[in-house]
Amino acid sequence: MIKQIFALAGLVCGVAAHADSPVAYVHARIYPVSGAPITDGTLIVSGGKITAVGKSPIIPPGARRVDLHGATVIPGLVDASSSLFITEETFGGAASPDQNVLDGIDPFDKNAAKVLQRGITTVYVSPGGRGGLGGVVKLQLPTAETTKGVAPIFETALKQKAGLQMTLGVSSAGRSSSLDRLASYQALRAQFASAKNYLKQQEKAEAEKKAAQPAPAGGPPRPAAREPEPDAATEDMAQRRQFPRGGQGPRPQQSAAPRTQPIQETLAAALKGEIPVRIEAHRSDDILNALRLQDEFHFKLILESPEEADLVLSQIKSRGVSIIWSPMRAEGAPTLESNLYSPTGAAGIAKAGLKLAVSARSSSGVASRFLLQTACMAISAGLSEDAALKAVTLDAAEMLGVGEKVGSLKPGKDADFVVLTGSPFRSQTHVSQVFVGGVQVYGAL
Repeated sequence: MIKQIFALAGLVCGVAAHADSPVAYVHARIYPVSGAPITDGTLIVSGGKITAVGKSPIIPPGARRVDLHGATVIPGLVDASSSLFITEETFGGAASPDQNVLDGIDPFDKNAAKVLQRGITTVYVSPGGRGGLGGVVKLQLPTAETTKGVAPIFETALKQKAGLQMTLGVSSAGRSSSLDRLASYQALRAQFASAKNYLKQQEKAEAEKKAAQPAPAGGPPRPAAREPEPDAATEDMAQRRQFPRGGQGPRPQQSAAPRTQPIQETLAAALKGEIPVRIEAHRSDDILNALRLQDEFHFKLILESPEEADLVLSQIKSRGVSIIWSPMRAEGAPTLESNLYSPTGAAGIAKAGLKLAVSARSSSGVASRFLLQTACMAISAGLSEDAALKAVTLDAAEMLGVGEKVGSLKPGKDADFVVLTGSPFRSQTHVSQVFVGGVQVYGAL
């Protein structure tokens, strides 16, 4: 494996030199995702960006041509919930809402190379049930430096604060009573209520500050005449005349603004819609509690692994909530979360018109490499192939707030794409080449 990665590093060094020169990938079946599939299409890349895609776009003079001989081209895959780069030491127990997972991950995780070779180029690194902030990173090409642990194997984060991770009613050791789930809901509600009050205090203090400022005059203000500063004896005499019994003068009014608190700042950002709130809620009653929180506090909500979503689909649809679906895995004894799990859940969510992302979602980061296979499982249970491809590319990217850069093959976006030997969801199809920013990071030339 190490020899393979070092051979790949040598290949990348040769290709990187041409990254800024125009390259036309011709005679390919292209799935732009943002548009209809293109038979015998051409994808043109220059400077790490897609410059044109279509049936017969104008190829720039001097561009290098690469004949793909009818192979399939899709956007780089996006995993909307991954444990890649996470270690046992990432967090000690539960994390506070302001703790960012990107501050405590292992940037040299060798599993990243395995994931990249399966066509996954962008991942949301999730803190999981610990809670806290998750971030989006784009996987970087493996080189001799990264395999030695000298340089990280992901690029600068595409989005530092891409989601505020929370849970509702997740059972412990297969046990969870209705009182436990109610307490979980009340705990989250108390956090958001406190943040709402914190935000109101800040807004009030800012309004008072503006009101205290003098109104602008018609012309430039004249400098006030500077009075001589009184000496200590004069000040003492004036104080005695105003307060003959030795009282103190009125204290200056303190600002009503609360002291800046990182946890409250993070929750307030979620209330203002700057950070989506991602709530893991499996059972229908927990899903409804998540919707009640959204109704009360008006944040952007993403539901993760809502196994019983089909039981409350009309309530979810009326609020336009986004959903991250992942298949349940039969590991050990059945749990409360898997009691009413249905493999047709993804298909029902898509038919309802909700934004859907499909994720391999596991405590093991290397599981992200099975993203296409996970989408195949959803297809076998009724999800259309078009919806499945969007769920692991454009819809996932837009849900993460990075859709303007990745997720589809469109001029102006990053040139992250995957070359497949056939249609994306056929069992015989495999990844032959992977490109990140126009640079080939996997496969033979």
